[in-house]
Amino acid sequence: MRSLIIVLTALVLCSCNSADDVYKKAVKAYAEKDAAAFEKCLSSSSLSKTVSAIELIKQLSPEAKKELQAGSKHKMKDSSVKEYLLFQMNVTGGDNSFEDRFGSKIKTVSVNGDEAEVLNENGVIVKLVKENGEWKIDL
Repeated sequence: MRSLIIVLTALVLCSCNSADDVYKKAVKAYAEKDAAAFEKCLSSSSLSKTVSAIELIKQLSPEAKKELQAGSKHKMKDSSVKEYLLFQMNVTGGDNSFEDRFGSKIKTVSVNGDEAEVLNENGVIVKLVKENGEWKIDL
């Protein structure tokens, strides 16, 4: 009986981080505007890209920053990843890549080794990679 419990526990733990689980967590975090939870779903490459985007924003002129900020309901208070994600989660209007990626449910999931793709109901493909045994979103 004890070994059955251990096996079942291992199966549950292994299945908690499937590609579609991570996508669903990101969708929930996006809907709730929970940047901290969303950040945990991102690959190291995505986090590096986010830091690079923040550095580019820092270099913009005050006028360009003001124009960029006009597209979001959230005004960045600092240059943290969390603030940038909140900014992106609150972009309004037609060109909203976060809404396109995380504003709908899964249609299909395809896994190929340590890479996966989620096709959502908006018709957008979200790529995922496996890092240290866990699926992460690769923006």
